Amino acid sequence: MSDTISIVSEAVNLLEKYESEMCDVDFYTYVSFNSEDMSTWKNTIYPALVPTGVILDDLFFFADGSQKGEGIGNNGTFLSMAYYNFLYRCYKYLYTSSGKKPQSTITKLISQCSDMLEKYIDYFYDTRNQQFTINLRQNDLKLWKETYFPQLVETDIIPDYSYFNWWNGNKNVGIGADGQMYSAELFYFLMECFRYLYKN
Repeated sequence: MSDTISIVSEAVNLLEKYESEMCDVDFYTYVSFNSEDMSTWKNTIYPALVPTGVILDDLFFFADGSQKGEGIGNNGTFLSMAYYNFLYRCYKYLYTSSGKKPQSTITKLISQCSDMLEKYIDYFYDTRNQQFTINLRQNDLKLWKETYFPQLVETDIIPDYSYFNWWNGNKNVGIGADGQMYSAELFYFLMECFRYLYKN
């Protein structure tokens, strides 16, 4: 397991080099690794994590395996939804492997919020549709608006709408004040949750 943890950490370090670029591009713009990172991705990270099933990539978006390229894939060219999906799954793997448990009020709140949001991942499974959105259900929306949004987002503990620079501070971007989300927004927020839990 230690070798896998090392490669997942390597994947995180590689992907995070592109984070400033990803927060500036819309959800329909493809980004590619530079040549050095592409070599690392194709020769080390991808074969160790994706075909082995450690990290769910292409098969989340095309479950029958009929098409490649909706995840980061072997070609290293990706949309936001694939980028944040991969980072979310990496950070969740690292957090789970660490054996950490939420101790503080904030980490417990983040853990509860991520548990709630992970219920919505399956709505995006095999959809292939970047324009598809979902809404938080009534009870979850109430929790989001009354607890998680004001205590985690508005305090910038977990950035949401403020992360996506190209929307100029619109509070409905990300999961946002309205609780409506694209797959990229859901995976982004979950990535931030597990990054926080892993590092704190």
